[in-house]
Amino acid sequence: AKNKGVTITTPRALTPGFDITIAQIDKKWVRAKADLKREKQVYGRWSMGKMWMTIFNGDQVVKQGAMRFDRYLQAGKWTSVWIDMTVPKEPFDKIRVHFENADSNNQLEINNLQLEAFDED
Repeated sequence: AKNKGVTITTPRALTPGFDITIAQIDKKWVRAKADLKREKQVYGRWSMGKMWMTIFNGDQVVKQGAMRFDRYLQAGKWTSVWIDMTVPKEPFDKIRVHFENADSNNQLEINNLQLEAFDED
C-alpha cells in the first residue's frame, strides 16, 4: 500500500494516522517505509522526530513500536527510513503508521509511504 505527500511544520505535530485495513499476514515481518526530508539537521534526542507503527484488533492496540529517524537524515536530502515489526500471533485487522515532529521547529516532508510484509530474518 502506498501514500504520499505530507508536510509537518510545527513542533509536537502529528500526521494523521495512515490506516491499512488488513487480514492476518502469513509472513514473519511487517515493514513501514517512507522517504523523509528536512532542510536542517536535528541533533537533540528529544527534538528528533518519530515514525510510529501500531497494529490493532478493532480499537485495541496489539503491538506498537517507534523509531527516531533524524539520526539517519542529512539536511536537504531525501532519505528512506523504515521500521520493522514481527507480525503478532494475536488476531489483528489494521495497521496504522504516523509521524511525530517531537520538539523540532524544522519542517519535515514525508513521501512514498509503503507497507510490506516479508519472511527474511
